[in-house]
Amino acid sequence: MLDALSVRLPSDPDGSAKLMLSILECLPKSNQETMSMILNHLHKMAAHCEKNKMSLDQLAACLGPVLLCPSSIGADDESLDYSKHIEVLKYLLEIWGDKNSDTSKPTSSNPTPVSSSPQPNTS
Repeated sequence: MLDALSVRLPSDPDGSAKLMLSILECLPKSNQETMSMILNHLHKMAAHCEKNKMSLDQLAACLGPVLLCPSSIGADDESLDYSKHIEVLKYLLEIWGDKNSDTSKPTSSNPTPVSSSPQPNTS
């Protein structure tokens, strides 16, 4: 996932978002569901940032290294660069929010499946 940001194309935001979300689809089903629930929850938290002071940037900074950091055993220095983890989580939250933009305040606690075909917002 960390490498996906380096190949995203600014001229093709839809393709970049689809690439990142397709990487999530490669995860085992239980990991997909867990990531979906986490992204849904973090997106809900960011929707209330005026109350809780946790914007997408702050959530990514706090949780990116925790959620996306590999085991330190056998990891190279580049994979432990926390700024990449923060950037990836922020990007995931942005495209996840665009994907779910028609339901910015979800009423259901059911997670959005990762395998659904997202339509990132291009505006």
